[in-house]
Amino acid sequence: MIFGMNSRSQISSILTVVVASLALLLLTAPACAQEMTVDPFATPIETKDGVIAVNFVEFATIPDVNGEAPRMMHMVNEPGTKRIFVSLMTGALYSLSDDGKTVTQYLDVNAPAWAVRVNSGGSERGVQSFAFHPQFNQPGTPGYGKFYVYTDTSNTEVTPDFATPGAKRSHDTVLLEWTAKNPAAATYDGDNPASCFGRRTRSATTTAGRSASTRWRSLARQSSVCSTLALLTGAAAAIR
Repeated sequence: MIFGMNSRSQISSILTVVVASLALLLLTAPACAQEMTVDPFATPIETKDGVIAVNFVEFATIPDVNGEAPRMMHMVNEPGTKRIFVSLMTGALYSLSDDGKTVTQYLDVNAPAWAVRVNSGGSERGVQSFAFHPQFNQPGTPGYGKFYVYTDTSNTEVTPDFATPGAKRSHDTVLLEWTAKNPAAATYDGDNPASCFGRRTRSATTTAGRSASTRWRSLARQSSVCSTLALLTGAAAAIR
């Protein structure tokens, strides 16, 4: 291809511009690199302006369970006896004095005497919650001494009131009503709990615990409060 003088002059001008542009790019590249950053706070945040100081003191210590930290689940203030109650997923219910200096195991839901057999395997099973009846400390009332524990159990001998879909049955979930003879006692002094309702959570039958399960059902719904709780909690479970 033959170029005229004008063409050669134009090509030379273009090359000069390209070379100048590349040189400018090389010179400015370090500065651009310094300006670009992935740090969302390139300018340091002032650590002293508007700082809120949070202090804490140790109030009480719940004992470890088999060498492991306690899996505390729920805490309730019981004003009638001026105590605070804390439940563990493994079954223990502790009472704390209002100053935190006295920590006492009030009840172990998983104790063999109750035959509840708390299922606390995995990260989400066990004693889920508990609540005191509003009349817990009012002698002569229907709710005197009563409190309720919602827990997963391996005792699946009894036909549940509600069932969830699924071929395998790993455990049941029950709402238990406990009745203390003396609400102010340091430890639970009542009889076996009554079962307000049971919900099957994918389970298979077992052979142990039949007498305890039968006892739960024989005591079930003797209290109108227990019946009301069974209806309300059952309805909530059905909705879920």
